[in-house]
Amino acid sequence: MFEIFLTHRAEKALKSLDVKVKGRIETALDDFAYTYFPKKYDIKKLKGVKSTYMIRIMNYRIIYSVDFKKSSIFVSSITQRKRAY
Repeated sequence: MFEIFLTHRAEKALKSLDVKVKGRIETALDDFAYTYFPKKYDIKKLKGVKSTYMIRIMNYRIIYSVDFKKSSIFVSSITQRKRAY
C-alpha cells in the first residue's frame, strides 16, 4: 500500500474545486493507496523526469511522483489542462 502526500499547492487546488470534479479526483487519490498506476485511469509517464506521472480526470491534470523505497506518492499539482502545460 502507498501513502499519499499532497503539497500545499495541491491541497489548496483540491479545496477550491467544484463538488463533482472534487469527488472524482478524491476517488482517484484513494485508488492510489493500492497501486501507483490504477488501470481505470488515463495515466502517462512524464518524459525526462524519473518516476513522475500525469493522470487525466475530466479537464484536470494531477501530476505526481512515486517513491518506491518508501511506498509514497507525492501529488505536486492539481490543475486545469490549460494551465498544466
